[in-house]
Formats: sequence, C-alpha cells, structure tokens
Amino acid sequence: MLQEHHHNLDNFGILHRKGSFDADRDPIRFMLLDDTVPFSIPTTGSGDVAVTVPGLDFERKTQYILDKIYVTEFGLNPLQFGNKCGPLTVNVLPVNEFTPVFEPSIQKVTLPENTPQNQLVATLNCTDEDKEPVGYPDGCSQLSIQSGDDADPKFTIINDQIVTTTNRIDYDTGDVIYTLIIIGVDYSTRDPRKTGTTTITIPENTLVGSKIFKVNATDDDAGPHGEVTYKIIGGDDTFLISQTTGRIYLKRPVDFESTQKTYYVTVEASDGEFSSTAVVNVTVSDVNDNIPICTPIEYNVTIDEDRSIGSTILSVTCTDDDASTILTYQILSGDHGHFSISAQGDIIVANDLDFDSGLTSYYMHIEVSDGVHSTKVWVLVQLSPINGFSPVAPSYTVNVSEIAPIGTEVITYIADDNDAPPHDVTSYQIINVNGKPDTFHIEKQTGKLYLASFLDFELIPQYRVVIKVKDTGGKTATGTVTVNVDNENDHAPSCQQSTKIISVLENAAVGMVVMSDFECTDLDNNPLSYSLTQFPNDGVFEIDAANKQIKLKAPLDYETTPFYSIVIGVSDGSLSTKMTLAVNVIDENESEPQFKDKVVRSTISESDRTGTVVTVVSATDEENNPLIYSFVGYYPEFMIDPKTGIIKLRTQVDREKAPTLDILIEVTDGQLTSTATVSVTIEDVNEMPLFQNSNYEFSVEENKSTGTTVGKVSAEDPDMEGPNGEVQYKIVKGNENSHYNIDASTGIITLALPLDYESQRTELLQVEAFDLGSPRLSNVCTVTVQILDKNDETPTFLSLKLKERVSEDTLVGQTITQVYAYDKDSSVDNNNMVVYKSTSNVPFIVDSFSGAVRVSNNLDREKTERYEMIITAIDNGSPQLTGTLTLEIDITDVNDNDPIVRGTYIATVPENVPLHYVVFSIDASDADGEAFGTLRYEIVSPEMNSFFKIEENTGTLQTASMLDRESRDIYEVPIKVSDNGNPPRSTTVSATVYIADVNDVAPKPARPSYDFSIPEMVGMNTNVGKISVTDDDLGINSKLAFFIATYWKGSETHFKVNQDDGELFTTGILDREVDDKYSFLVRIKDGGTPFLSSDVTVNIKLTDINDNAPVFRRPFYSTAIFENLTTGINFLSAGAFDDDLGINSEITYKIDTSSNDNLRANLYFGVHGTTGNIFLRRKVDREVDQRFTLTIIAKDSGVPSLSSAVKVNIQIEDVNDNPPVFSPLFYNTEASSINLCDPVITTVRATDADIGRNAAINYYINENDDKAPLTVSNFGVVKAMTDLLHPKYIIKVNGRDNGDPQLWSRDPAFVRIDKFDPDRTVITFYLGLLLSDYLNKEMDLLDQVEKALNEVYPTTYVRRWCIEEKETSLLVHLYAVKNDETNDVANLEKEKVFVTNGEFLDVLQLDQNKRPTIDVDGKRWGDYAVIKASQYGTDIVYPEPAISSLTDSSSELVLPLGVSLPLLALVAIATMIILYFAWRRRWCQKKESNSKSKKTKVTNKNGKTSLEKENSLVSNDDSSINPLTRQISGPFIPTFSDKPQETWSTKEQENWSKRESSPVNRKSDQPIGTMTPPDGSTNSNTEQNEHGKKKLGIETVTGWMFEEDPVTKVKNWIR
Repeated sequence: MLQEHHHNLDNFGILHRKGSFDADRDPIRFMLLDDTVPFSIPTTGSGDVAVTVPGLDFERKTQYILDKIYVTEFGLNPLQFGNKCGPLTVNVLPVNEFTPVFEPSIQKVTLPENTPQNQLVATLNCTDEDKEPVGYPDGCSQLSIQSGDDADPKFTIINDQIVTTTNRIDYDTGDVIYTLIIIGVDYSTRDPRKTGTTTITIPENTLVGSKIFKVNATDDDAGPHGEVTYKIIGGDDTFLISQTTGRIYLKRPVDFESTQKTYYVTVEASDGEFSSTAVVNVTVSDVNDNIPICTPIEYNVTIDEDRSIGSTILSVTCTDDDASTILTYQILSGDHGHFSISAQGDIIVANDLDFDSGLTSYYMHIEVSDGVHSTKVWVLVQLSPINGFSPVAPSYTVNVSEIAPIGTEVITYIADDNDAPPHDVTSYQIINVNGKPDTFHIEKQTGKLYLASFLDFELIPQYRVVIKVKDTGGKTATGTVTVNVDNENDHAPSCQQSTKIISVLENAAVGMVVMSDFECTDLDNNPLSYSLTQFPNDGVFEIDAANKQIKLKAPLDYETTPFYSIVIGVSDGSLSTKMTLAVNVIDENESEPQFKDKVVRSTISESDRTGTVVTVVSATDEENNPLIYSFVGYYPEFMIDPKTGIIKLRTQVDREKAPTLDILIEVTDGQLTSTATVSVTIEDVNEMPLFQNSNYEFSVEENKSTGTTVGKVSAEDPDMEGPNGEVQYKIVKGNENSHYNIDASTGIITLALPLDYESQRTELLQVEAFDLGSPRLSNVCTVTVQILDKNDETPTFLSLKLKERVSEDTLVGQTITQVYAYDKDSSVDNNNMVVYKSTSNVPFIVDSFSGAVRVSNNLDREKTERYEMIITAIDNGSPQLTGTLTLEIDITDVNDNDPIVRGTYIATVPENVPLHYVVFSIDASDADGEAFGTLRYEIVSPEMNSFFKIEENTGTLQTASMLDRESRDIYEVPIKVSDNGNPPRSTTVSATVYIADVNDVAPKPARPSYDFSIPEMVGMNTNVGKISVTDDDLGINSKLAFFIATYWKGSETHFKVNQDDGELFTTGILDREVDDKYSFLVRIKDGGTPFLSSDVTVNIKLTDINDNAPVFRRPFYSTAIFENLTTGINFLSAGAFDDDLGINSEITYKIDTSSNDNLRANLYFGVHGTTGNIFLRRKVDREVDQRFTLTIIAKDSGVPSLSSAVKVNIQIEDVNDNPPVFSPLFYNTEASSINLCDPVITTVRATDADIGRNAAINYYINENDDKAPLTVSNFGVVKAMTDLLHPKYIIKVNGRDNGDPQLWSRDPAFVRIDKFDPDRTVITFYLGLLLSDYLNKEMDLLDQVEKALNEVYPTTYVRRWCIEEKETSLLVHLYAVKNDETNDVANLEKEKVFVTNGEFLDVLQLDQNKRPTIDVDGKRWGDYAVIKASQYGTDIVYPEPAISSLTDSSSELVLPLGVSLPLLALVAIATMIILYFAWRRRWCQKKESNSKSKKTKVTNKNGKTSLEKENSLVSNDDSSINPLTRQISGPFIPTFSDKPQETWSTKEQENWSKRESSPVNRKSDQPIGTMTPPDGSTNSNTEQNEHGKKKLGIETVTGWMFEEDPVTKVKNWIR
C-alpha cells in the first residue's frame, strides 16, 4: 500500500523490493512497460522493484493494478527474453490533507427566554474534502462546543444539531448573547487528525490573557516524533499561543468599534520534522460597552400652550457606538403626565397643556438606555401662553352723590379673563358716556372709575358708562356701569341780579316800596326765605318777605346818610345767597369838599420814569357835587389829574439833591375849596464802586505761615449809605491753588496756604469789589504777587535705590558706579551746591564731589554675596539739608571651589530588578554659584558602564543590564563629580553595590493537563486523583500550595484540591444531567515573595445513572380551538423530554381520568401515547362548554418508572351558529303628538347566544312597515322620524347578528305605538327636588300615583312622558292608560283608552293649593316635595258623555222634556247665531293668516295643485287638526297638508323617510300653530298653569272665554 502523498526524496521511493539475482546468481532487472500508471521502475539494478511518481490522489483513484511488469537479465530485451510478472496490486491510502470546513461558518439565532429542553438551535454542516476508506464516513467525526457557554451549560450538541439543555435561559440575568465556538474534527484512518478552518467569535470585552480557543493537533508517531508544538505564523501580534498546549490567548485588547473586526490567525503544528497549518478566523462580536451619547444633553424649547395632543415638540438625538443597539427612552420625572416619549426619542404632547392653570414650564429628566448603560438628558419645555379666552365684562350699577368731588372713586370695574398673565385683562377704556363724555375717567390698568367733572342731578340724573376691556392678545369685551346720580341740596338760591342800584329822594314817604320783586329762584325747588341787613344800620328800611318787597320804614336824611348798602339774604334752608342793593339818597349842596386825609405820604425811587403815579388824593362832598383837584404852587417834577386827583412824575428826581418833597393840593366843588399836603420821600438807586488803583503789586517769602498779610486793595462807592454804599471784596481769578484769602470787608489779602518758590515764583490775581445794592454792582482790579526764595529744598537723587553687580575678583580702587543728586533751590547763597558722603561699613567709598563709588577692599562672594551702602547728599544752604540713596551691590561668582560629595554609598539590590532600576543618588554640592556650581556625574570605569549608568545631571545611579547574583554579587563603581567651570573642577567617589538573591524558578507540573473519570452521585470527599509538581528552588521558595484558580466548565462547588499535596476530592453531589463534564485550572504557587506559579488543566468526566423524571416543555399549556373543529385533528403538542439516556428516556402519554373534569374532558379529547399530541375525539359546543381543563401524564420506561403531569387549558372559541332571539316579542308603548322630551319611544331587545361580533345585533324595521314614520337604531331604540299622523302604529322589528355568515332572528318583535294628546291626558307634578333626587324616587312616585288610580281604574298603568328642569321646580309630566288590555298582543285591534286630565285630577283630590290629598297606603305626597299638580294643557278635559236614547217607557221624563224642549230650541238658536259670528270672525282671520304664511305645494289624486298652510296636522280620518296655541321649547316641527295621505308628492314622501329628527317627545322653540283672538292681540300661554289670580271673561260677540292678566292687561284666550 502507498499513501497518496508519500514523503519522498528526489521524487521517488521504494514501492516493492525483491531479490535482484536469479537462481544462477545472475543480476536481473525489472521493467514496467505501462505509461498509463503513475509508476516506474529504474534501471539502476539496485533492487528497487518500482517507485512512485507524483500524482497519487485517493479522492480520484484508490487502487492500481500493475500487470505489465517484466523481468530479465541485464542487457536482454524483456519482450523477447523476459518473463511477465504480476500482476502487482497497489492500494492508495488516504492522507488527511484537507481541514474540515463549516458551511456557513457563522450562524445567528434568536431564542426566546425559557426555551424548553431539546429545542433546536441550529444545524451544523461540517464538510471535508478528504475521502475516507469504505466503512468510514466522510466529514467530521466529532463536534463539540469549545467555548461561549455558561458554567451551567445552556446548549449541547446531539449528532449535528445544537439543542438546548435543561438549564433555563433567562434574559434578565444579563446573558443575552451567547457566542458558541464549535470545533469540528475530521475522520482519519492514517494521519493525525486536523482541525478544520473555523471561525470563532469573541466578545470585544474579552480580558487580555483570556483563553479564547484551543488548537488540537495529534501525531501518531511515538516518542519525540509525536510531540507536537504550536506557533502562530504571520505578523499579527493580537494573539499568542501556548507552544505545548495549543491554547490561544488574547495578547492585547480588541474593539468591535475599531476598523478591524476579524482576525485570521494561522497556526502551525509541528513535530520537529513535519508541520501542518490551520486557520482560525476570530471574529470580534459587539458587547454593549459604550454608553449612549446624546447631543445635546440639555434642551430648551418653547411651545404654544394650545399644542395639539400627539404633536412632537422635539426629538432627542442619541447614538450608541455599539452595533445593533436599540436605545430606549423614558421620562423619569418632570412631565406631570402631559408628555410622553416615543421609541425614537420624539417627545410628544400626551395631554392638554394649560398655561392658565399655573403650570408654565416642565423640566423633564429623560433616561436614554441601551439596556445596560444609560445617559441622562434634561429637557426644559416652556409654555408660551395663547390668548384663548375673551374677556368677560360684567355690568354694574352704582349710586353717586351729585355733590361728590372730582376724583371720587365711583367703582373699581373688574373684568374677568380665564387667560393667565400676560393674556389677562390689561386695559380698560371708556368708549361711550351719555351726556358729557368727559364726566368720568378710568385708570387703564386698574379699572378704577373716577369722577372727572361735577355731577348735576338736575341736568343728568343717570349715566350709562360703556367700558371696553382688552387683554394683551387684543380680544375685547364691553360692559356697562350704570351711575345713578343721587339728588342733593347742592344749589344755592340764585337771583337774576346779584347787585342792584336804586335812588331814593330823601323826602320819600315812610312805607314806600323801594324794591318790589327780588326775582330769586332755587333749582332744587326748595322754598326760599329772605332776610335784610343794612349799612348803616339805622333801621330806615324793612323787608316784606311774603311779598318779596323792601319798604321805607323811617325818613331819609341825605346829609346824615346819603348812601345805604342793603344785603338781602336768600336761603333754601341749608344753602343761601346774597343780593346787594345800593341805595343812593338824593339831596341838595350844603357843605365844602373834605379831603379824606389832610396829609398824604408817598415814596418814589429816583429811578422812576416820567408818568409814574406818585399817589392819589381824594376828597368828598356831602352834596355829591363834582370836584376839581390842583397844585397850590409850582412843582416842576410832578403833575395832577384835576378830576381824579392822581399825581404823576413829570421828570425823574435825584435823591442826592433832595431826599423829601412836600406838595400842597387844593380841591373845589365849584364853590367851596379845601387843601391837603402830599409828602413825597425819594428812595436811593444803587451805583458801581470804584478801586483806587487798577493794579496792585505785593511780595512775600515762600513758606510763610497761613494768615500772613500779603497786601490790601481798596474801593469806594458813590452811594453814601445803606446797602448800596456797602462794599465787599472777593478773588475771582488766578487763585487756582487757593493760596490766598481776602477779607470781604477790608480788602486785606492773606496767605491761605504756604507758598513754594520752586513751584511758582509769581502769581497774578483778579479781585472784585461789589456793593450790596439791588441790583448788585461791581468792579475789578489785578494783584501781582512776587514769591521770594528760601533754602527749603533737600538734595534729591535720581532714584532712592540703585543696584550694581560686581565680580568678586574686582581690584581695589576700581570705580563700579557714580551717583548724582540735584537741589531745586536757587543759586542764591549757594543753596543748590551738593557734596556726597557715606558712613556704611562696606568695602566701597564715594567721592565727595563727583559721586563716584570705588572698591576699597578685597571681595569674596562665598562670604558676602550682597552689600548695602547708604550715600548722603548735603546742600550748602542754611540750615543745610540732606538726601539719601541706598546702593545695593551684588557680588558675582567666579569658579574658585571644588565639588564636595557628602556621605558613603553602599547599596543592596535584588538580582531581578528591571533595567533602569534606581540604586541610589549621589549627594554633592559646589560652593560656587549656579554659573559654576552645576554638577555633572559620570562612571569612570568602562567595565562598570556595562552594568550601571548614572544620570549626568542628577547623579542617580541605575542598572544598565540585567543582574545575576549567581554570576557576580558585588560591584565597585567609581564616580566622578565635576562642576561646569572652564576649566572644570572635580571630585571622585567610589560606590559599592551588593546583589541579593530572589525567587526566580517557578513550580514544574509533571503534565500540562490531567483527565479523570468518576460516576455521578458519588459521596462527598471521594478521591478523584492527584497532581504531581516539583520546584527547583530551595527553602520557602520551594514550598508549594495548590488551589483551583478558574472554573471553565461545570459548577464551582463540586471539587476541591488539597492545598499541600495536590489530591483532588469531591465536595458536592454530582449530577451528570446538570454537568457531565468539569474542567478547571489548578494553580500551584511556591512560597517565594513574590510567589511564582504554574497552571494545570484538570478535566473530569461523569458517567450516568437513571435519576430523572420526564419534564414537560412548559409548566402548563393553554390553547384555543373553534367549536366547529373537525374531530381527529391534532391541535396541541404537549411533549416532554427526559434527561436520562436509553430506555429510561422513552416516554408514554395518557390523560389523567381521576377527576370529574378530566373524565369529562376525556370524552372530547385524546392524547397520542408516544408523541404527546392532543387531538379532538368528538365535537364540542361553546354554548355548553366554554373551556376544558385536563391533565396529561408523561411516564418514562425506567424501572421503577418516573412520571410528571401538566395542566392543559383548552378555550372553546365561538362560531356564529345561533341567531338573535327577541325577548319579549311584544312591546306596548305610547308616543306624544308633540315633541317636548326624549325622542325615544321604546327600546327593543334581542339576545344572541354567541359572543363577540357574532353576538352584536343590528335592528331593522320589517320592509312591509318601512312606510311608517319610524326608525330603529342599531341599539334597538325606536324613534319617530317625523309627525305621527295616525293614532296607532304596529310595526315588526327584525334582528341580524354580525357573524360570518350573518343570521337573522326567526321571530320578529311586534311594537304597538299609540299616540296621545298631552293637552288632554298629561298631568304635571311640580316638585321641589333636584333631578338626581327625583330619579332615585321616580318608581315610588309612579307606584303611588298608579295605586291612587287603581281605586277607580283597577288595571290602569302610569308612565312618565317628560321631565323639565326649571329654576325653582322640577316638572314631571305623567299620563295613564285606563286598563292594561293592550299589553296582550291578542288585543292589537282594541283601542287604548287614556285617562283624561280631568279624571286624573279628580282621583288625586287636589286641595286649594293644588296638592294631592288622596291617601295611598298612608304614604305622604310630601315625600316627593310636591308643590302642586295640574293639567299640562290649558283646559281640564273629560270624556265625551254617552248619549242616552229616549223611549216611551220613560214616562217620568215626558213632562220635563215637554217644558224644556222649547227652551232648549231657543238656546240652540242663540248658540248657532253666536257660533256663526265666531266662525265668520275666525274664518276671516284664518284667511288673512293664510295669505301671509308660507305656502306648500301639494299634489292630489287628480293631479291638481293646491296651497295649504304648514301649521296643521293630519288626523287618522284625513281631517285637518289645528293644535292648541302653545309655546314650547325646541326647533320648529314641520307639519303637512290636511289633504289625505295619498295626495302627498312623491318627493315629499321620500323626504319623510329620510328625516332623522323625531317630532315625538322632542322640544321646540317655535309655536306649532296660532289662534288669533278677535281683538287681534297676540296669544301668550307660556306657563298657563302657573298664573296667579286672573280675571275671567267672555267675549260678547264670539263667546270666547279669556283670562286677563291684572298687571299687563293681556288676554289669554281659552278654547
């Protein structure tokens, strides 16, 4: 046999060797004469029978038969002389030259948590291009899970399938991704097995150093040739491999988010001579190791408060670098239930926003999570208010007194606005006021209404102020403030003339009427009273208040009293006024004029101009003769008016010439004269003061003390006395530094501050002199001040401190610097001459005149680095003044000192210290400064430089190579320390370094791994095996300790290792079904510090026993089937699994029949014994059984057998197999002829035994009844579409469900509807209850009313027609049917008789307050707060009486009839006459009404068209019925023609069927019909039953009865 790829040299090898000599010992040769086979035989004669050539391939051909081999002696032709050999059969053996391959190499599977055992996860397809010999299968011989499963494995491989184990998969534990590495090993009968090229996946958070895969190569060679080593070839250093175990470890971190997500690791396995390679494709899987990133993390958004629900206000933008990560968003707080967030991060309005509620902003805390990590985002949502409401402006009424002052606050007008600020009411404005528009003022912001002008009740007694209110959004409203003006006595009496002049002769008779009418009135219409006051009060006049006259009471005397002043007081009781009456008494001339003052004094100013009035002289004459005034003498400065006596200036006067003038005045009446004197005083006028000199010069020494006199200025004023002549002084210019003061009275200038010659040598001042006159007058002069110098300035250096640098080797006498001082004094007396000196103890001196500073002694920086020299400058003044300078001198360094090394240097270091380990640092210094004191370190031994190095600048000694104590344990290192001088100065020191030993040999296990086997369920502390390890160290470093470091597979609590000797023991109960294999790492540490360790892998396999009962895949089963499911169909699989193997895992199933429920379920259901599939035995009916519960038992075949049970709930789903059924089948009800209340007439009910949609019923009126004006809703509610024209309707209603197929009710429902007239039948109860309270008592009230009627009508029934809520009461409208015969469907033809309102009221026995008094089982009507009960209609109605027939047998009636018949005839004739006039009047009005009303076109049978009014109803007998005049609430109800129903137009019939509104029980706002009384007044019957005491009467012509309202006089007509 030959392997297909035999390893060969020179491309050939020995196939078969035979003897190379024949029997004669002659050499022979073999020849292969067949070119079709890949073999040849060389002619070398070496005895090689046949050799291979390249080209064998087991996959193409497995056998060759060589039948053309010849043998002959050398040199002979084999075909002629040779013999044919063979045939030779060559079998080609396979070589494992191809690695297995998985197709596909990566599979992704999603499983729900709690997946049951043996659930298929994936199917593996492992192929191999190698063909195997007959009897050996191709492909992979072994599939196993390498890694990625939990310690409690969740997955296992059965054949070529990955399935789940019994261990529960729980999403909530965090293990949501399992990356399973599957190893496939191929079959091989010859070569070592090779692992296939495979792909493994590792999570990106795999720790560096973690084992990720194990490459397993085997070699069948024995000895060293069978030892396989591994290495990774290629340039990637992400992974490393153990050379001996083939374990691949992670060398550096991997990151899924980086660019490289797949690594191709090529592993070479070699036995030293031959090698093989395999490729491991490592795919990095994503791990949720990145937190979500949100940009930004804070949002600020403003939205309108009317943002609609469901609208998105913003989107939170977040990303996560992890692949396929789904982010979830959650609002943690701050949304107040008004926002939600979508799965995409959209923040959505979830509830109505209301800025006006006070919640104006939301600060939401949002969490964004990827399931593991979360990020917080903050969102501030601010609401922008919307002006959603208009202001509400109320109206107010207020009273204000007409005498209220302006500014009185009338009212604070408050308008409301449901909007919160800023959209609340912000402004108020008056837009209209009757009367004067400016009477009122309103504050725009506060709404305070003020009085802006006076009120006057007599002019405007009431104001209507229309106020416009406005909010910020511009919405407005108007309200009214009605201001009633309260009348006050605010008008004083007024007279047409307040002053009146009359003349009376002094000889007038006593009693004469001087004034006949005062002509005074009072706007307040108050009575007036009069009083008189006269001056002088000599009692000459009197008042006649009654006649409003003034009379002469005594004689007049012109000479005594030529004039009277009379005051007439007019009063209205509280206010008064006056009228002044001037009475002149007329008389003759009898005396000379008299001056009032004989001496008149006056004062004028000398500045008064011509025409100025000086004074007025006045004289009187008893006879009132005209007077003439004149001067007595010559007064050129003055002139006088002869009539008035006014004296004026003719020219200006001068006080300085004459301060006083006397003038003599004469007055004459034409006959007689009189004189008087006027004394005139002349006032002074102010004049400007004048300086004696316009310029003054003074001198003063500097530094004179404050108050020193500098000089004096002087000015004179022409005015001699008084303020005009009083002069004062002040400095107005030049005194910028305030050096000078001036005495305001004397003009003396003094020093306010000392003067400085050096600052200013001359100063120019301007002085002002001014008087105290009015106006004030002034003048100015200049003052020059010369300042004289004194020695007051000290010498001053250019700076107070000076620094210099001097080298320490500077020679004595050398100048290092020069100082300079100056003096600001003048050269007078040599005040500014300066000399220098120093008393400091320093090696320096200063020149007295030049200021040069020189070295006076040797310098040494190392002793003194700095000097401070005080230099003084002295001037030549008297006294002498000085200044000082501080000179700081720094001594600079020169290199004049050697480095100094402190201490000795001996150190011990461990031999395993790393490179650059710091041994010690040299402590050295140099007395020189930095320029020369910087040190440099070096090792001066070339040998030591190979072991150590020293930092040149710091002197730190470090290791330069690895140390080995065993080679050398001590080093002497010479170190040189140099400064940086030129040339440098240096010092050398020797350092000693000792090497200390360390623990550097790790423990050595005898084998890299140990494999053990043990049965499951063995006892505790069972010995498993022992691990052998040695350590070459000695002492404590060789003492070993064993412990389990890592558990790779299986529970961590089932094994332990003896710490001292490596013995393995069990520590827990072992269960193969839980863990069948255990793999862990045992670590061995030595006692060194730090310790060294080695690892050993321990693999333990458990053998099985039968110990598991069957387990169902679910804890319970629940399913649903339709009730029409076909029998025999499997509808549920309730299979179980058993973790045991072989016969112990074979399961059979049955239904538990030990309970009644299971026994019944067993009638309908069965279970297959081997599969657990549940099937239907017989039909089920959901209407009988809605659900079944049965118990399935699973039992294994072990001995003894184990079993388990599971509950199965089976829900029976409905199918539509039941039609609707009405209950009851007959409905007896009533409907009103007018619409006031609920339009519902009745509600029919049907039921369906099915459920859901199958039981949802729609209702339809029978097609034969569709002409009735009725409709039925999907809820069975029967309503009228329009007016009910007939007194009775009978319809049939069918029901249909919504199932598939739809089913109709077998029997329809019959509905009888009888129409009643509320005006005739309905009784209204007025109750003092709330609607809710009444509804709780309604059944009791109806029962009580019905029992009251039962006294008269034993089978009556009572129903409520309507309820109306009023402001003060609740109106309940009831009607009654006299008997219940119509409740029977057999009595459909019988008439339904209603109790009339009169019969109803008679039974109730109303008292005078219209309250029921009938006793019903002792129950009180007050329990229902009955206010009263009355008929609904206008009239009380009774049934028409039956007409009795008269017979001859009624002899008792003959005489009365004989007498009464003529009377009855007369009455009948009169009645007919009255009715005729009434009919005629009504016909005329009806005709007029018809001419005005809207016409409706109606087509009759003959096709003719007639116009009929709308306001009529059609009765059953085709006659027209006009309803009563009534006002009710609700929309207008259209009515039809009074023609027969057949005459309606087709279109109108169609419209009738389409109407949705019901006229029955529906409310209307419009009158149905009108009835006009004869006088043409309008009817008003609103709340007829609530009238008070009204006047009843009869119209004489028509005979109509009416009620007349005593207040409004409106007549309400009664039929």
